[in-house]
Amino acid sequence: MLRITFLLCVLVWFGCDSARNVQYKELSALREKIMEDNINGLTGPAQRSLWMDFSSKAMAFYRAYPTDSSAPSLLFNAAELYFKANEADSALMAVGILDSFPQFSRKPDLLYLRGQIHQMLFLDYDKAEQYFSQLVQEYPNHPASASAITSLAVLKTLNEVEADSLEFTADSLPYQP
Repeated sequence: MLRITFLLCVLVWFGCDSARNVQYKELSALREKIMEDNINGLTGPAQRSLWMDFSSKAMAFYRAYPTDSSAPSLLFNAAELYFKANEADSALMAVGILDSFPQFSRKPDLLYLRGQIHQMLFLDYDKAEQYFSQLVQEYPNHPASASAITSLAVLKTLNEVEADSLEFTADSLPYQP
């Protein structure tokens, strides 16, 4: 009886591991296809569909295996693809989940992605500036820091143009008593 119980436990364990491996292999194939399309310069609805498919499957993988060592990397890839697909809320959700992984090795890239999401998708320049500044302060020698400095310069220019535009608009409005 003990042998049968042990055999059933082993079979169940291999069955669970097999489902995980199937999902991971599918995600790996999708990631490879996305990279191939990027190399070939392909863009458009088909690629967006591929990005969304990968991202939703990466999120499902995380929900099924939240402690898997691959989960943080898959979540980051999903966040990047949600960003590229202009899915602001989904990108922010994926990035937010990564906060629960304190040992995530791509923290500088995560800060930069957060800044990009806020700058380009939410048009929240103040929040974007916070993330870019935090990146530059905490990781000054990281390659993403140079991109963050450029983004900060762009934000400064945008703020100046916006201020000039508001001033011009206020000065050009006809007087109305």
